[in-house]
Amino acid sequence: MRLVVVAEDAPDASPGTGNGSSMITANVLPLLARDLDVDLLHYDDGRRTLDEQVAAACRSVATLPVRSARSATLALPFTRLPRASWRRASPAALGRLAAALDGADAVWAHGLHVFPAVCEVLERAAAQGSPRPRVLVHEIDPWADHWTMRAAEQRGPRRWYDLYQARLATVVETRMSRLTDTYVVVSPTDAQRHSGRLGRPVVAIPNGVGTLDRSDGVAAGGHEAPAPADRAPTIGFLGTLGYPPNVEAARRLVRAVLPRVAQRVPGVQVHLAGRRAGAEVTALAGGAVHLRGMVERPEDFFREMDVVVFPGDLGTGTKNTLAEALTAGATVVASRFAARGVPDEGQLVLAASDEEIATAVADLLGDPGRRELLARRARAWGGTRLPSWKDSAAAFAAALRPAGVHEH
Repeated sequence: MRLVVVAEDAPDASPGTGNGSSMITANVLPLLARDLDVDLLHYDDGRRTLDEQVAAACRSVATLPVRSARSATLALPFTRLPRASWRRASPAALGRLAAALDGADAVWAHGLHVFPAVCEVLERAAAQGSPRPRVLVHEIDPWADHWTMRAAEQRGPRRWYDLYQARLATVVETRMSRLTDTYVVVSPTDAQRHSGRLGRPVVAIPNGVGTLDRSDGVAAGGHEAPAPADRAPTIGFLGTLGYPPNVEAARRLVRAVLPRVAQRVPGVQVHLAGRRAGAEVTALAGGAVHLRGMVERPEDFFREMDVVVFPGDLGTGTKNTLAEALTAGATVVASRFAARGVPDEGQLVLAASDEEIATAVADLLGDPGRRELLARRARAWGGTRLPSWKDSAAAFAAALRPAGVHEH
């Protein structure tokens, strides 16, 4: 079975250059390629690095051109596509896509920003009477919802821009849904909401969680060693710090949660870790707030913190870093929205407001025994309740095959 994968970015799982979308293809494609003949086409704007394992596993790999950001900005008033989608729908890209899709048994369109180009090629082929391949589309985060949520936090021109992008994304999603056999998102909550909006079934395939290196002497409880008695109590947050929902979460942690915790826990420190911190996050640093930048091993950061906090109320999809924190055996406090898709089974503390988050964090900082209990529960839960990348790849493989066709 010949599968053509069209990805909006190069598959890249590295902490420095990858993102939540490129991480999925980087982990799933080497596993899919064991059973399918995979031809990969990915757009390349120079920001991602193609994973070597992906390149070795695929039958062929080709890059697609991306229009410049400047031309996309100038064209915005005249196009009916989201800005990043228009950048990927040039005539040159469409020509290469058409050649690659000719004779394919199945197509996996990964990321909303490839949808318009894939739609255009499929519609042209259908008009010429060409047989249509089986189509799976994977919209990691439903973008219409994402932009609508962003708009709710904005005012003036920024709000107008976000609402405009939401309308454009809705058009793209609806058009793509008419051509696809299987429509996939990450979160069950997103799947239910998206299904109602599109008027068709939408499937959730959760991201996998990589197996941590357990040969480094980490104790079963998740912490390498007891913290020094004279070390300041620490609260941690990790995420891509240029991503708007993470910016909002970092701001809430520093401005709303930290002052409340500091009233009960003198000397408490906050560590913000992640790449691409912009001016809004950089301005938060100073005093008790430390900006750590990118970390090579997120599990080490999680274990270093006394409590890891996810206070955000924006975004779609499932929060990968929250799953990673639990698997690493961190003591986690999260807003109910940030923990969407993660049931409360005693492995973390959920809270509904900044005040509740602060109270939970202060209580845990004063109770090492409970922190250790939660860390043990989190590690055990992550090892048994979260899917592996092998599970995710198997779900994609099943969705790509017509009913009754099994792997060879």
